[in-house]
Amino acid sequence: MRTMLRNLSIRAKVLTIPLALTVFLVGLGVYAFVLLNGNEIRVRELSDSVLRQTVVAFDFSDETEKSLSRLYRLTSVAANESDAKKLEALAKAALQDTTKYAAKLPALKAALAEAGIPAAQVGAFEGAFSAYIKAAKNVIEMADGDAGTAMAFMSGTQRKFVDVSKLLDEILATLAAARDRRLEQIYADMADGRAIFATAIGIVVLVALTLAFFISRLISVPIVTMAGAVARIAAKDYAVPVPALGQKDELGKMAGAVDVLKQHSVDADRLADEQKRSHESDAERRRALEAAITEFDSAVRSIVDSVSSAATEMKASSQAMSGTAEHVSRQSTAVATAAEEASANVQTVAAASEQLSASIVEIGRQASNSTRIAGKAVVDANGTDAKVQSLAQAAQKIGDVVKLIN
Repeated sequence: MRTMLRNLSIRAKVLTIPLALTVFLVGLGVYAFVLLNGNEIRVRELSDSVLRQTVVAFDFSDETEKSLSRLYRLTSVAANESDAKKLEALAKAALQDTTKYAAKLPALKAALAEAGIPAAQVGAFEGAFSAYIKAAKNVIEMADGDAGTAMAFMSGTQRKFVDVSKLLDEILATLAAARDRRLEQIYADMADGRAIFATAIGIVVLVALTLAFFISRLISVPIVTMAGAVARIAAKDYAVPVPALGQKDELGKMAGAVDVLKQHSVDADRLADEQKRSHESDAERRRALEAAITEFDSAVRSIVDSVSSAATEMKASSQAMSGTAEHVSRQSTAVATAAEEASANVQTVAAASEQLSASIVEIGRQASNSTRIAGKAVVDANGTDAKVQSLAQAAQKIGDVVKLIN
């Protein structure tokens, strides 16, 4: 029951109390309707049975008294009236009334049987009533001819009337007792119904208060707990449990959102720590890269200085080779001049030959020196080429470092 109520939506929880009250009130209304309808049926049954039978008995008792009054009036008129026709008419009317009165006995007997009056009591009443009717008819017959005798018969008729009245009073008392028993039963049932109704109202109020307290706790406690959890999560206390997780209502959805927020906060803090460590690592790498760039710059400067020095030496070697070539050219010119002079002066041939031989030796020496300088120039050129290639590789590394820095 608790789990079912917890998984209901907040709207359903709030509507539970009025719905429960409505159901209880409808039940109470139905019970009250059934109770009132039952009481109405019992009252109607009482009215259709005991009360109706009592009314029939009261009417019969009233007719009995009227019959006796008619007999006394008839005998009084017979004693004082000299008109025979008028007296005959009065006697005839009294006989008709007595006959009509006697004809009501079957209806009374049926009513008494329905009321449960004992047959012996009904039989005794029937015998007394028959005797009274017979005595009344005798009084009527005698009043038409002999008023004195009629007055004498009235004393016996009076006694029989008393017997009938006494039996009717007993019957009415029995009917009144039955009526009182039925009314007491109805009053008892109504009292029980009122007690049950009051008890049901008390139970409804108690259940409503219990539901109100229970449902208010189902709604308010998770909200207060969740507010505290959100505050602790905001303070980066991620060990706090999120309440109402797994519920099917709005609180469960809210708890799911708070749990997602908690996980996102944990991930955000973890990413912040990773970024902090990454920034520290990047700063360290930057410092190392700056040191490498400084070292590389020094190496490049050294290479450039070496290349510049080699270029200077190369330039000096080229100038030396150019001077040697000019010297060789001058020596060749001198040889040509000496040859011409030899042809012109044979005597000077020997001297010229010696000079030519010396020149040739010098030329050979200068040529050897030129060859040596040229070889050195080639070696220097090869070294320069290697240094240029090394410089190109260093420039490529610089490009890679620039790309890495970017």
